[in-house]
Amino acid sequence: MLTGGQIPGWTPEVAVVLWRRMLGVLGDVNDIDTPAVHEKVMGHLLELQDTLIKVIEHVIIIPK
Repeated sequence: MLTGGQIPGWTPEVAVVLWRRMLGVLGDVNDIDTPAVHEKVMGHLLELQDTLIKVIEHVIIIPK
């Protein structure tokens, strides 16, 4: 529940706020100076995006 909200549990708004905060902790990944580390971080973010897309496809029926 977001602060001040009355609905308990994982609402879409709560999930968005959580992900934005978690990604915000990373800071600007484009400021990473070492190319190998930058590539690794971007690869992990891509995997995370793919996982989230799979979750959405199974939770919400998306018209094709």
